[in-house]
Amino acid sequence: MAIQLESIFDDVHLSSICGSLGSFQEDEKGDTVYVKDEECLEGLQDIMRYLRRDNPETREIFLQLGKWNLIKTDLLPIIRTYHGDFDLVMAATKLVVFLTLPLDPSSSNLAEQERLLQRSKAAFLEGETSAVIVSLVAEPLGRLEERGTLMESDVKLVQLIVTLFRNLICISDCTPTAASGNDHLTRLKDDLLKRFFDESVMEVLLLIAQDADRSFFVEDAPLLLEIFCEVRSSSASTLVPLSGPQPAQVVSTALTVEACFAEPDA
Repeated sequence: MAIQLESIFDDVHLSSICGSLGSFQEDEKGDTVYVKDEECLEGLQDIMRYLRRDNPETREIFLQLGKWNLIKTDLLPIIRTYHGDFDLVMAATKLVVFLTLPLDPSSSNLAEQERLLQRSKAAFLEGETSAVIVSLVAEPLGRLEERGTLMESDVKLVQLIVTLFRNLICISDCTPTAASGNDHLTRLKDDLLKRFFDESVMEVLLLIAQDADRSFFVEDAPLLLEIFCEVRSSSASTLVPLSGPQPAQVVSTALTVEACFAEPDA
């Protein structure tokens, strides 16, 4: 009974925290905008604490946040609306990373988890969230080009952003049978990759990949390899705009990153 009561309390408390992040309101022009509450940052940090103690097998907190559609209703609007508030955007981005991590095959409710991941992936096709997130690494990459090195905080930031885009790209599309008439769910990967090319995400990932053999990016190399292999296998790689990175460049970079892991000749 104690465990059950604690679970109920957690749900109520978590719901209260999520409800106090912010809300959509009508501004003076009659447009609907997202307005954060005063304790929004603290709320995001509290949600992260919940996620960190989530049961890895049942993932009850992940499932609950997914059912509330937190990524679409709050996290992405926060990122888009308050892109000038670095701490707030970072806190929201960290939560999105946690909520899009690859499935653990040993956990339960895999079908439900996958469905929620697909819904989160679809949310990234609305607005220009990817462009805002990728802009976070512009300054660190500028310092890298200028000084040839990065601060530890810069490295962690780049790793966070690369992890997020890896998470999103690797979420599987819904099968036609499971889509139940929602055909857009069956082509999320291609649609997302097109969005990534349009919003310079792939361009930035290519810049990072060019330094994949340097010590501060060595942990990103496996993630970059996953990303470029997904691009290589996607039909979207043949439909990218001429102004963006070209498929041949993407494939070449994938092979370059892969070479970082090649076994040395005996």
